Amino acid sequence: MAGKSSYVMVRLEAIQKEIEMLRRSLEAAEGQRAIKLEGLWKGVEISDEDLVKAERSLFKQAHEFEEGRWRASLSMPTL
Repeated sequence: MAGKSSYVMVRLEAIQKEIEMLRRSLEAAEGQRAIKLEGLWKGVEISDEDLVKAERSLFKQAHEFEEGRWRASLSMPTL
């Protein structure tokens, strides 16, 4: 059981560090001019279904967790 709790603590620390990096990145980007991609995507049609598929692909583990099908993609560290 100690192995599982230490694994969870390591993962939580990694997530906290990532959140802090994202926060700093957002603060640095604040006030910068937004880049428009309209010309790049001219003529491309993206449906709501395309957006849902992209979201599911990017956040696959979160969706699996919500649906009760979650399994850890990272194996437990061996001690």
